[in-house]
Amino acid sequence: MLERFKQLALKQSVLAGVVIFLVFWTIFYSLFLKTPIGFVPETVVTVSSGESLGEVTTELNQNRIISSAFWLKAVVYLAGRQKKIIAGDYIFHRPENIFQIARRLIIGNFEMVAVKVTIPEGSSSYDIANIISKKFPEFDSVDFLKEAKLNEGYLFPDTYFLYATVNPDSLIKQMRDNFDVHVSSSTPSVIIMASILEEEAKTTHDRQVVSGILWKRIKDGMNLQIDTPFKYFLNKTSSELTMADLQSNSPYNTYKYKGLPPTAITNPGLDAINAALNPETSPYYFFISDKQGNMHYAVTFAEHQANIAKYLR
Repeated sequence: MLERFKQLALKQSVLAGVVIFLVFWTIFYSLFLKTPIGFVPETVVTVSSGESLGEVTTELNQNRIISSAFWLKAVVYLAGRQKKIIAGDYIFHRPENIFQIARRLIIGNFEMVAVKVTIPEGSSSYDIANIISKKFPEFDSVDFLKEAKLNEGYLFPDTYFLYATVNPDSLIKQMRDNFDVHVSSSTPSVIIMASILEEEAKTTHDRQVVSGILWKRIKDGMNLQIDTPFKYFLNKTSSELTMADLQSNSPYNTYKYKGLPPTAITNPGLDAINAALNPETSPYYFFISDKQGNMHYAVTFAEHQANIAKYLR
């Protein structure tokens, strides 16, 4: 009888131990390991310089990164790093427990991966917005275009390494700063001309010849009569233009208004800018680009019409 009683007591003790263990494990898991309901992968939380630990943990809790702000603070306090949280943009790709998050905050492990983005020469602000949006779907293209159009021509085409937190203001500043680094001196008219050359010609030599022709037309009081600005304000190529388009009352319509358009129509690269600065003198007044991209020049309008008939029809 006594032996059976001992066995029963042992079983009850083991059962009680298992229950206590499960209770403590459940509490520990809920407080330290479990990801809150509603966690969204790729959530970004910004820790600002001077922000208190309490503010940081509250923000992490509100963004469903942690279940308990109290216990995250406790872990950081135990590590003695409550005043040494590193500021920056933290991205959370997957669920992490409180200990992992505390360590990231202490050592500044942002887990941000830079994405390579190439902006080709001759890209307009619309083109740039499309390129960035494909890489970062959350990018605010509407706000970007509002500011970018005011900086058209000065958003330097280059390869950039951007983070998921990229925003319109920071991108525009980065591209403007890059322009200032690469372009030592220029005038608005040079940048506008360079933006046209990006669209009108593809080789250095042709850009220089076309540059000479267009500057000469301006000097002689002729209309530029080029189609590329229509792509900027009507989103139409030369083959899509109608007679009504050519009569449109827009300052970008170089058939109707003399001189350069009011702003750049693309963001030119160095080659086009150099061509605008260094036009080649020639007897030509007219040019066309055939379907293969080859340029054909003419001195008189009659020769120009002959070129059109020969190469474009």
